[in-house]
Amino acid sequence: MPNYVVLDACVIINLIHIDALQMLGSFPDYKFIMPPEAYQEVTRPEQKSVLDKALNENIITQEKITALPELEQYADLRADGRIGKGEAACLALAINRGCYLATDDNQSAVRKYVKPIRESGRLIETPVLIINAIKKGFISVEEADHAKMILEQHNYKMKFESFKDMI
Repeated sequence: MPNYVVLDACVIINLIHIDALQMLGSFPDYKFIMPPEAYQEVTRPEQKSVLDKALNENIITQEKITALPELEQYADLRADGRIGKGEAACLALAINRGCYLATDDNQSAVRKYVKPIRESGRLIETPVLIINAIKKGFISVEEADHAKMILEQHNYKMKFESFKDMI
């Protein structure tokens, strides 16, 4: 049975920047899902078309928040307006279904909800996906370091010099 990973828009966009969204289909132990609210946060047409391709190929599937606890959690997360719709929907799914959460969101309003997910080992950030891709032989350390450089040009900074230090 696969492990479910809820994808937030920030991770999806990061993977699109480095032309690696299709790579998610190479992780058979994981099923990648995203709520429609996160889908709506991908607004650039060229990024939306890459995401639509991944959805059409079932690399990612959309999952709505439907259960009452999920809907209540979503409403609570959105109550003061500090957490966006996509982040709130992803958190509601991950928390209530016990899924992994793939996010790079580090805003203070989100941090307290992500902390227990991180502590349980269910948080996946963009660098973790890249490290897993290196370990599985999908990309080389050099390709990963090039991806790191591209992400830094898009204002996503990692706290290490090279992926070789992380393997």
